[in-house]
Amino acid sequence: MSGIGHLVFAIAMMQVFGAPGDKASTSTIRTPGSSWSGQRPASSDTIIFPDSKEKDEINLPPPPKIRITPCPNGQTFCDDDDNYPSHYLRKIPRQYFDPYNNFFLNDTLVPEGLSTRIDGFDEQPLCLSKEELFFPKKAVATDKDTKLIVNTGNYLQGVRVELCLNEGSSCQFKESFPAGYTTVCRQKYIARKLVVVAAGDGANTQTPLSTSDFLFPSCCVCKLTTGISQTSKKNL
Repeated sequence: MSGIGHLVFAIAMMQVFGAPGDKASTSTIRTPGSSWSGQRPASSDTIIFPDSKEKDEINLPPPPKIRITPCPNGQTFCDDDDNYPSHYLRKIPRQYFDPYNNFFLNDTLVPEGLSTRIDGFDEQPLCLSKEELFFPKKAVATDKDTKLIVNTGNYLQGVRVELCLNEGSSCQFKESFPAGYTTVCRQKYIARKLVVVAAGDGANTQTPLSTSDFLFPSCCVCKLTTGISQTSKKNL
């Protein structure tokens, strides 16, 4: 090899490996587990899930500090409340509603007149009543506490109720009943479990939703009495 050839070869080797005494460049050396840039990717022992429970609890707003008052006029349930926490319910993450999806369904009403036609014959009720689809926002639970019911936005719980129009009055066609008996119309109730929202003093800050049992009017029935009390019967 000529002198010029030796010089060119030496320059080329210096460009690759550096001059004698220089530290080797890591920009062109790929070690196992490293990237092509020569830098090992950063690692972390912590795995973060965007929808984790911890994230939900951080985003969960505190329960509203409102005073839950009874429904007006002695009613056991009502569909309006001046202090209803609609704004608070909108802030609750959806994950808290998911376990109660089966509750957010509405009852259906029987078409008018259909319930009184059986086998082609028209029937007349002994007690007059009115059927409605109600969306209660507040009601007295079976534990006697007044509670706020979830009924807003996409989370609705429609309850079918049938109210006596003349409770305590005599049934229709009372003259057709046997002598010695009196008639009276009475309201009947059915138990329903609904989703309620935590609010007021003592509300659970980590569980914004739960369920409670309520009694709602289900039908109006006619009852017969002899007009003689049980005490009077014992003395006969």
